[in-house]
Amino acid sequence: SFTDCLAFALSASSDLPALSHFSVFAALGVFWDYVCQITFFAAIMVYDIKRRDENKKDMLGLCCCDPKGRVWCRGQLYSEKESPMSKFMHEKYAPFLTRKIVKVVILVIFGIWFGIAIWGATQVETDFEFEWFLEGTD
Repeated sequence: SFTDCLAFALSASSDLPALSHFSVFAALGVFWDYVCQITFFAAIMVYDIKRRDENKKDMLGLCCCDPKGRVWCRGQLYSEKESPMSKFMHEKYAPFLTRKIVKVVILVIFGIWFGIAIWGATQVETDFEFEWFLEGTD
């Protein structure tokens, strides 16, 4: 967004050369992403919507969709039967995950993992000299 670009641009005035260079590149990257999002990508989306409304083929008219397959083609979702993976997810996996004991086990595992992550973060040691980041200080 514009505010991210502005924040990086302002931090480019830092006395630390590494931070300053990073901030310049980040500001340019965020700016370019913003320009692409409001111009190029928006135009492509409009083009795609018009293509779907006119029931034209995908991929600039080069893709021919099989009406019996499960794909998005000509503005419609074709589906004759449920795939084996989808059937497994609906009939086996989703009911398994929604059982109370499974939810409890998942929360306990997450809590243990989170505790280990916090402990690991407290074990991090910093070993640097501030002068390493400044130019011309030997």
